[in-house]
Amino acid sequence: MNVEIMSNIFCSVFMGSITIGSVYYMVKDLKKSIDRDYKFLMEFDKEGFNSSELPLIKIKIFDKYRYFLVDSGANDNVLCYNTISKYPEFENLKVLNKIKSFVGANADESDECKLVSTDITINKDKFNDEVFQLVNLSGVIDAVREECGIEFIGILGTNFFEKARWMLDFEEKVIWVKKK
Repeated sequence: MNVEIMSNIFCSVFMGSITIGSVYYMVKDLKKSIDRDYKFLMEFDKEGFNSSELPLIKIKIFDKYRYFLVDSGANDNVLCYNTISKYPEFENLKVLNKIKSFVGANADESDECKLVSTDITINKDKFNDEVFQLVNLSGVIDAVREECGIEFIGILGTNFFEKARWMLDFEEKVIWVKKK
């Protein structure tokens, strides 16, 4: 073999080793960062996501687990008043007041809706007096129930994500929860 070929092979092996080593240390540092900055991760409910391809999670509300949609396009939390009216425990919601709410893409369509609060638990985290708007989502909820047999009762919006220190990862279908 001539020296030039040997030199090229050596350079290729050397550069490949450096690349593999760099990737290894990047992954190791990323894992350390995740372990240091995030206390746990929560997967979108597999049954819900596999059936509907929607990011659904189960939340404990009034001592029962119910599905909620995780919606990065919504600012506020919402409960569907038509859906929750079927469950007597929701009569215990604390009514706060009424607000003017703009629903959907048409800014000229507005409706009065109640603000309510209740305690919710997600994994080990408890959120006291979490505020929800009462809105009619029955058309969407009915469509999801018909498609995949799952009924969700509300939506968690981005204001809640900030409070809960969530980082949504739609590619991996998980929610990372940042440590305090």
